[in-house]
Amino acid sequence: YAQLGFRDGLVDAMDKALEENASAKRQELLALMIGLTRADKGVPSLLEALYPSNARTRYDDDVRAAAAIGLVYFEGREAQSALARVAVDEKDQELRAVAMTGLVKLAGLPGEEDPQVVLALRKGLDAQHPGVRVQAACGLGVRGLRDMQIMNEVEVDRVSWILGEALTRKGLTELGIGERFQPGALRNASRAAAVLGDEELKAKVDRLTKSDHERDEDVRRVAREQMKRWGSPKASKED
Repeated sequence: YAQLGFRDGLVDAMDKALEENASAKRQELLALMIGLTRADKGVPSLLEALYPSNARTRYDDDVRAAAAIGLVYFEGREAQSALARVAVDEKDQELRAVAMTGLVKLAGLPGEEDPQVVLALRKGLDAQHPGVRVQAACGLGVRGLRDMQIMNEVEVDRVSWILGEALTRKGLTELGIGERFQPGALRNASRAAAVLGDEELKAKVDRLTKSDHERDEDVRRVAREQMKRWGSPKASKED
């Protein structure tokens, strides 16, 4: 009960901070805390920070970034639909990339997925921001959508090509992904490739398991797990 009260208090505090235009630092910290604690009823408050109900209001960029990151911590359809909205916001490519990462993480939830999720991922394949493109391909891959009729032939080829590049650090660098973000991209690309069961990608995932090829132990661990699950929908599970 104490924990529940604490989370409810965070949401109330966030709503008040937004309404009273409190300091940006307070709004930012509250947004992150709502995400970290997965506070009940917290998703609408984070969406309010991103897309205020008053069209004349716009919150600080750091607050909006914290709200987007906060959404990624949640699990469930409400958060997924919220991330799909952010993922098509072409006015802020950095937030869009964050949202795409969240959509990769939230693949495989029980129940029917919001059609806007796949639509957002498909739109992301041709985005200007490299992080959006890579995570969009991963998001489609972990859902096993590459060979489904919902995607056209050009999109199918695009997903395969992006994943092929995203399974090597050299390819990620050429795509424009900075070194800081490469481990996460490698992990997600491994999961996507394993779900698809693409034999052309399998060798690249296998190379990621070897310490003389990949220096990041977490990347190697995920790659090893995906090799064991190759071709299974369970490969999309976030570890």
